[in-house]
Amino acid sequence: METLQAYKERAVEVHFATNALTCWIDEAEDQAKEADAYLARTGKTLGPLHGVPCTVKDHYAVKGYPVTMGLRKLRERQEAGGGAKHDSALVMALQNAGAIIFAKTNMTQLGDTWGGGNPAYGDSLNPWNTLRTTGGSSSGEGAMVGANASAFGIGSDVGGSVRTPAGFCGITALKPTAFRCSFAWDDGRTIMNHPGDCTSSANLALLCTRHV
Repeated sequence: METLQAYKERAVEVHFATNALTCWIDEAEDQAKEADAYLARTGKTLGPLHGVPCTVKDHYAVKGYPVTMGLRKLRERQEAGGGAKHDSALVMALQNAGAIIFAKTNMTQLGDTWGGGNPAYGDSLNPWNTLRTTGGSSSGEGAMVGANASAFGIGSDVGGSVRTPAGFCGITALKPTAFRCSFAWDDGRTIMNHPGDCTSSANLALLCTRHV
């Protein structure tokens, strides 16, 4: 719980400066408390990511929260409809490993540009110089992890959407193989799973070896 609180306090500062987030995950604190209680009660962890705070890119569905792809109209519909109906496969995998997802992060519109923002939430700014962009399309992850406001973040990459913000924000990224998550666009479980896509990209995950 203390680790989550520390990252959230930092995330508030970074979001104020960079506009990195699209929403907070309200259940995160309860999940962190449950993780602490489980460890105290059993002496065991929930998994290899027990209690580690993290963030996920906007287009990964978290049940009850908007999936917008940076589109203003889709944001309006999602917020009016109560958000995604399911967790994405990758979100479920993180939760099963014990991670605490505490926020969703901004991205470029439809993930189609190397800029830092969209009409739904506005531009994300580089945490090292707010006159510059984070790069995209995983722009919010670049800002959050680059400013040590998230232990690690999940983005996605086809043509540089993880690698570009990593390079622009001075951090490290992993670009894993495609087809690692099931595809089910109709219910919002995951967006990308075509040849060349890199779903479940552990965007900027290695940053923790630098800052922690």
